[in-house]
Amino acid sequence: MPEYIGPIEIPEPVTLDPWPITPDYGSGTEINPKIVTHTFGSANAKIEQRFYCGPGARRFRFVKNRLRQSEYNDLEAWFEDASGVIAQFPFDAIKPDGTTETVTVRFAEWGIELPVLTHALHSLGGLTFVEVQTAPLGPYTISATETRFPESGLKTALLSQVQEIIPLLKITPRDGSDAIYLSDRKCTVGDILYQARLLEFGGIQQSIDEASDRATFTLGNADRVFTSLVNQVDLFRASVEFSLYHVGTGVKLDLWAGHVVGDQWSFDAGPRFTLNASDGLYELTLSYPQRTIIPQCHKDFNDGRLCPAATAGGTNLSTPCDKSYDGAAGCVFHNMSKYFGGIKINPNAARPKGSPNSNVLGSGRSSLTSVSNVNDTAYGKVLQQVYTDKPMKVSCEIASGRDENEFYSVLGIVGEGVIGSFNADLTQHSLDNQPPHDPRRGGGWRYAQGFDPALTQDYFGIGQHPWSGSTAYPDSTYAAGVSFVEIRRSDEAGLQLAKVSDRSITTSITEGIGGWAWTGPGDRLWIAGLVEPVWILINAYLRAIGMWVDSANASLITAAEMEAYFDVEAAIDAATICDTSVAKLIGDGMETQFTFHGTIREQKPLRDWLREIQASYLGYYSFAFNKLRVGTRVSWPTPEAFGTGNMLFRSLSYSGHQPNFNHLTGQFADEEFDWQLNAVTVYDIDHAKRIGRGQLEYLRSTQSFVGVGGKSQASRLVSTRLREELGGITEAEQRAARKLAFKTTILALNVDPGAVCALVDEDLPGGTALFRVRGWKLNQDYSIEITGSTLTTSMYDL
Repeated sequence: MPEYIGPIEIPEPVTLDPWPITPDYGSGTEINPKIVTHTFGSANAKIEQRFYCGPGARRFRFVKNRLRQSEYNDLEAWFEDASGVIAQFPFDAIKPDGTTETVTVRFAEWGIELPVLTHALHSLGGLTFVEVQTAPLGPYTISATETRFPESGLKTALLSQVQEIIPLLKITPRDGSDAIYLSDRKCTVGDILYQARLLEFGGIQQSIDEASDRATFTLGNADRVFTSLVNQVDLFRASVEFSLYHVGTGVKLDLWAGHVVGDQWSFDAGPRFTLNASDGLYELTLSYPQRTIIPQCHKDFNDGRLCPAATAGGTNLSTPCDKSYDGAAGCVFHNMSKYFGGIKINPNAARPKGSPNSNVLGSGRSSLTSVSNVNDTAYGKVLQQVYTDKPMKVSCEIASGRDENEFYSVLGIVGEGVIGSFNADLTQHSLDNQPPHDPRRGGGWRYAQGFDPALTQDYFGIGQHPWSGSTAYPDSTYAAGVSFVEIRRSDEAGLQLAKVSDRSITTSITEGIGGWAWTGPGDRLWIAGLVEPVWILINAYLRAIGMWVDSANASLITAAEMEAYFDVEAAIDAATICDTSVAKLIGDGMETQFTFHGTIREQKPLRDWLREIQASYLGYYSFAFNKLRVGTRVSWPTPEAFGTGNMLFRSLSYSGHQPNFNHLTGQFADEEFDWQLNAVTVYDIDHAKRIGRGQLEYLRSTQSFVGVGGKSQASRLVSTRLREELGGITEAEQRAARKLAFKTTILALNVDPGAVCALVDEDLPGGTALFRVRGWKLNQDYSIEITGSTLTTSMYDL
């Protein structure tokens, strides 16, 4: 029965005639099971851990000292038949008792040529044959599947001095093609047949706050199976899963996952095919926020989700949408105007009365027609996201403005919806630093929260006062999911010539957009006015990868579907630390330790926004089996300990710690001063004295903290960040700061980037230290490289 790799049938190797020459003395059989031995750094260097990496194929050494002419002729004819093909052939191997056994073998190296000597005698030596594996090993039963971190049973089993591990690789193309299962041996694990194609794996790694964790897999391609595969299947963005099967316990540990990226794959005329994958790289390079002010709709027509035309009363469904609002095949044509996802700014006309004293219009109260000016510079700008649960001033992007003789009106884009609420005190909203023309009676003020679909009254345009009914909004459109305001303020009589882009509009928001939070796996809840920074970060990631909906459309993406992309329990732990009530550093009373009040309004790579959001709570992130895993540096569980008993012999190395600054200024939007820019500065005068050679030498740095609105939280962040940079508080702590690296084995599978571990070593000041893991890498021989930097508990004790 044929076997396949994806849709490609694995060709049966050509079977040649039996090897025509009998061996001489010196030939023999080698059985070489692959065993890797790691020695730990104990006092006598006798503690070892051995990894049994499969039985290894039998190898046969062939030697022929002299060839008769007839033998040479037979061999030459045999080589002619074998030329240019990848073949196997029967071979009579000599057993230890002197008898022979016929086995099927192949050459250990391709491209063997028959040596021809210049004299009458010929010899043949140094050839190696490898037995061809036909039946798969196993079957191996999977007792449990664990993700990234070993549970108690496997964790205990990994302490054994003898381990048998089978690497498993799964490749799943995005086009729906069959998944591909590969290993370094032909075996059946959990009813899945893995083909023996995995020659090498490298770069299985994770690091803190990085997006360049790449893995490389080298696959056997001597029969050109993978050459045929990439001709039929697009591997770009195919998912890649790397697992370790522990034979002793039957546990399959799903260790690393990513996607095929960048240069994707490569091969040449040789027998190797290289596949490149990355963990989280693609998503983190996406621009965020994704929505911008453009007149075209971003939605997929009639997708049943963002544009449910078939169920929302859409018409002309057989005609594809042209992404316009009122074009030949746009949203109006399809009766889906309230779902329009673009922002089309139309000029809006009005006929205000003239002033009796107007020199422009003459005496009397003649009417005039005024048309709003569209601010074309708004197109292409980001649709900002606003997070707050207290009154916060927000600058809006001006869409259009209109002079109405005694009034001036502006339509301002607030950002993405749904904005929870606007300040009921209308004096807190302003156009050109002036409030609406009649704030006491609600005159001159209108807003839309940004529902999708848009509400009937949420006409996107400047209306004719009084604002009521569709007739008051000529040439207006809808903009689903976009929050906006319209302000009309008093103006000098007559028309004043000024660019609409020179105007400024500010609104006060008391509750920003909402988002999802979790209390446990499967238990998500919608938080209106979300300000918890961990959940803001998680929601931003889900938005960027297209796995986010609001509460009104919760059924379209379930909690389980979202949880497939981030570590729920790690996020809950970090959010709990953020929500802790602590004493204020500045002022009296208590406060929530970390919150986020601010806007995300500049478009840049998602990784940069994740770093800015996590800076507001001293956080970090990494990826675990393709799941975003977040944490916070201010607290950690019981540290994992490393010493001579679980570090490889002479693998530990140190390097000095060189701080980049000893004087840090943190900038933030201060809510006490109406969200104006403010700053706190912390510096270490003792460190400045030590490096200044008799004078103070300050190494200055400035960091902006997005989402931080109070001096106390800003001071907490700046103080901690300075202590981390210096390596501690006191001179002794700072002098003891180290960067370190060492090797261990898969004993360290339960350690991840960001974790705090303990190190015991006589070369350390005091013989022990805490360190934070910065990077983690699994090697082909099942050793693990760990890099980190030391820390002190005093860094986080404020």
